[in-house]
Amino acid sequence: MSYTPIPEGTLNWDVPLNAALTSIELEAVAAQTAANAALPLAGGAMTGDLNTSAHINAQNTSADVAGQVIFSKSSSPNTHAGTFFQADTTGTTNAALNVVSNNPGFSSFEVSGQELNRGTIKVAHVGNALGNDSSAAGLSIDLQTSGTAAQGIFVTGTTGATTGNLITLRNNSRDDFVVKATGAVGVRVPTGHVPSGAIEINQGDTATIGLAMTATSGGLDMVNLKDSAGNQRFQVNTSGNAIFRATTFSTSALQLGSTSVDLGGSAGSVISMKDATTAPTTNPTGGFICYSNAGKPSFRDAAGNVVSFTKPTVTGSRGGNVALASLLTGLASIGLIIDSSTA
Repeated sequence: MSYTPIPEGTLNWDVPLNAALTSIELEAVAAQTAANAALPLAGGAMTGDLNTSAHINAQNTSADVAGQVIFSKSSSPNTHAGTFFQADTTGTTNAALNVVSNNPGFSSFEVSGQELNRGTIKVAHVGNALGNDSSAAGLSIDLQTSGTAAQGIFVTGTTGATTGNLITLRNNSRDDFVVKATGAVGVRVPTGHVPSGAIEINQGDTATIGLAMTATSGGLDMVNLKDSAGNQRFQVNTSGNAIFRATTFSTSALQLGSTSVDLGGSAGSVISMKDATTAPTTNPTGGFICYSNAGKPSFRDAAGNVVSFTKPTVTGSRGGNVALASLLTGLASIGLIIDSSTA
């Protein structure tokens, strides 16, 4: 700003004062013109606080901001380094923070931290008692573009394996789903519980099935278990048929034809068999068919011979071999012998 000094003793000095005020006005206009050239005029009025001590405590040094477009640093223990606040409540699709990157060589959003009792990223969805936010989510991932091979969630330890859980989904004061550092999976297990196997499921209540599976017609097996050599040992096909391909052991009773125990008061190695709904009408290919017919153990062999263990009645006098003949006939009738004797 230029001005004309007023000589000492001058009584009428309004002329130099006017000149000084004119100079100030010209410099203000020049500054406004420069600001208009540097900043766009469109976009509406900006309201709220901007870079006040209450909101940003910036300590930008040349080392901090090297390569950065925007840098904000706070050393205060009571303030955030930055806050984005979208105050609109009309339900529009304007985000408080929108991050977009066209760089395929690095992450669009990178976060690092040194927390002790908090997540490096914490998402808090503030719901309401009306429960009308059922379509909302604390975290939503949209893998866009048909044919993409991107992974939905990826967890790894690039500098060494973690000793903490890889994934923990906790609800109802229990770990509904947890993947331990060993890779063992627990479902509905108590908080902090160590699964006793690669997968452990805790049914948790009397109203929930422990494991439910529905087959797809014409699909592969519902269950397929192999030994360490890769040999198939047990399978459940899509029809629900259980197939054992190894020796089967049972240390208790076996009930056939019913889901209710009917062992007659016995215990241990017992087989209980209900009557066949329909007796076999064709012959097996090798071996025999064992079934119960009217409460009697019965067999049908590959030749079509049907044997029913009905207690035979032996008649006749023992003195003239009549009783012996009757016995031979009775034994032959239940298939225990072939009577080729002669009189």
